[in-house]
Formats: sequence, C-alpha cells, structure tokens
Amino acid sequence: METRAAEHGLELETPGLETFNPPRVLTSELHIRQVIMNIVSNAVKYNKLNGKIIATVETTDQTEDTVTCKFTVEDTGIGMSESFQKNMFDPFLQEHGKDRSEFKGTGLGLSIVKKIIDKMGGDIQVESKEGAGTKFIWTLTFKLDKEYQQEKENVVEHEISLEGKKILAAEDNTLNAEILMFLLEEMGAEVIFVENGEQAVETFKESGDEEYDCILMDVMMPVIQQVAKSVLCQDQMHRGYRSSR
Repeated sequence: METRAAEHGLELETPGLETFNPPRVLTSELHIRQVIMNIVSNAVKYNKLNGKIIATVETTDQTEDTVTCKFTVEDTGIGMSESFQKNMFDPFLQEHGKDRSEFKGTGLGLSIVKKIIDKMGGDIQVESKEGAGTKFIWTLTFKLDKEYQQEKENVVEHEISLEGKKILAAEDNTLNAEILMFLLEEMGAEVIFVENGEQAVETFKESGDEEYDCILMDVMMPVIQQVAKSVLCQDQMHRGYRSSR
C-alpha cells in the first residue's frame, strides 16, 4: 500500500500500527485484506496531488470470548456528494463529475466491501464532504482462538513457503493483482505480472528452460480468448491433416 501511495505522490500514515498487537482470532485473513485494499485503493485513486491517507486500527472491546476492532481509513481527496453517499454501496454505482471523469472502475469495490463486512457481522460508516476528503470507519468483532495457545506449545506449525520460486501471473484487475502479489511475496515468491493472456504466452515463450515454477491466469480474460481460438484452430487443422493421411 505504501508503494502505491508513493507512486501517486501521496503520504500514507499508519499511527499506532507498529504497536498494535491483538490476540489471535478466528477470521478470514483474505477477506480482511480485501476490505482494506479496496478502501485504500479508493483513497489513492480519488485523492489530490500531495495528499495524505491515514489508516488506523485499534481494539475497542474485549471479553473472554471475543475482541472488537475499529478500522479507519481517512483521505484528503475529492470527497463524495451527499446524494451519492445514500446509495454508495449499491453494485455498479459510480459517481460522475469533472473530478471523477478521469477514473475508471467497475463500481463494485464498495459493494464488495459492504457485503464482506455484513457477512462478518460488522458495521461500516462513512464521513465525506465534497472537496474535503472521505473517512471510512468499520468495526468487526472476532472470536478468540482459545485453542491456539494450548496447541502452540505442542504443535509445530508448518508455514507454506514459496522461497526461491518464480511465478508468472496474468491479471487485468489492478486491485486483484496487488492482493495476489502481496500474498505471494509474503510467502517468499518472486512474482512477474502481465496484464493479459497474450502477454503471459509471449513472456513464457521468451523465458529460459524451467524459469517459471508456476503460471497463474484466468481462462476468461482480455486477449486470451483470441489466443485460445488460434491454438484450437491450429490443433484442429493438425488433427485433420493427420487423419487424412
């Protein structure tokens, strides 16, 4: 996140994050990352030049069985109109205006965020003013992993390691690519990203023997359909030639 913010000339502050040390909980780490990445991505996309993003997380309540955390992401961007805020979590909804015309998107980011938080039993609030920035505040309550401390002493954890592995990944969605890169690099892998299937095929052709340990790509994505059709036609022609002999 810091890298992407810096690339856009923005400052990312995370006060208190270094000292935040919550207890072990039962949750979906991927869903938590997806929410954070979507909201921070919007904060980067709709910010102003030399703007700022402040992201915080804190524990607000803890019982014998649960812990509640409050997350906030605040930016100094262009903000949102009051009329848009009323339906901002609806799928495919995008606000149109001169300040937003240069940005493209699917209008699904905030809808996905809301669905994930609702499914996890949480709550999300938004404070925004046109020209003055936006602040997202969401709270989630997690069940404590009570068995963890007991098992920790007796069980040796086997973490998945991709150290020394080189992966070629094709992903046309910038946010998905960032999440995938974060997860893979965290496990030690070197990741090479391309934007479509044709680039993936060409990159693989130009690579050395056994250069890549794994290739990740969708079956349905830009350009790959044409490549697949071409390969299929060549295969059918080859099969037809062989059968006629």
